[in-house]
Amino acid sequence: MTKIAVLVSGGGTNLQALIDAEARGELGNGKITLVIASKPGVYALERAKNANIEGKVLARRDYDSIASYSKALADEMKAQGIDLVVLAGFLTIIDEQVYEAFPNRIINVHPALIPSFCGKGFYGLHVHEAALEKGVKVSGATVHIVTPECDAGPIILQRAVEVREDDTPETLQKRIMEEAEWKILPEAVKLFCEGKVVVENGKAYIKKDKNLSVCGIDCDACKFHLEKSCAGCRIVAPECKTVWNGRCELYDCAAEKKLDHCGKCSKFPCDTLKEWASSENPERIQNLIDINE
Repeated sequence: MTKIAVLVSGGGTNLQALIDAEARGELGNGKITLVIASKPGVYALERAKNANIEGKVLARRDYDSIASYSKALADEMKAQGIDLVVLAGFLTIIDEQVYEAFPNRIINVHPALIPSFCGKGFYGLHVHEAALEKGVKVSGATVHIVTPECDAGPIILQRAVEVREDDTPETLQKRIMEEAEWKILPEAVKLFCEGKVVVENGKAYIKKDKNLSVCGIDCDACKFHLEKSCAGCRIVAPECKTVWNGRCELYDCAAEKKLDHCGKCSKFPCDTLKEWASSENPERIQNLIDINE
């Protein structure tokens, strides 16, 4: 089980989206075990109570500094064995003590397509006011990993939402919540709980299912990597010659260019691929063969 703490400062609509997703079995092995509010009396605590989730108040006003508050927050979550921290409308500044206690394990949902309309001062309706003032045609939401720099962490998921000519900040906010935030936040949490979110060189990647390449071809069946994993699994054998730009070359060649030969047997389509195509997945594989012959 992946224990999840949700940090809130207000009504908790994103918290409710996570609670509902968990009830539908959409968080994988994730379970919300703790909700922490930065001030008392917020409705998010009522949502937690209604879902039989422990709710606690760590009021910022009770601490004389960001450092002391951050230490108390980190200590509480570590004591409860939290694996993933979700900021869901949490408007209190925290420092490196929290980031260091949960490296790459704090995620946030932002109501815009980062890097647009983000950073200091962009929260709540301010985000949507800025989007409408700029006249953008699409906005949306972003789930990202939280780092010390505001809204600058690796992006996990994004979803675009249409901006209409008659929108107000309120109507745009509502549409983005319903069509984007409440969809991609639970999805990102599930991906994390399944161990599929990987951070490399400042970017977040989503791992594909084991032994399944980008093009949908089972690597063990086509033998391109023998006993090694392929680019679709994001683990590439150094000697593998079927990798192009970090993706399965078989996939890319079918869409964009011809492949001269298989990296293992020096011809394409290789006998192994032809044999597998005839028995396992003839339509998909034969299409790739036809394109390359």
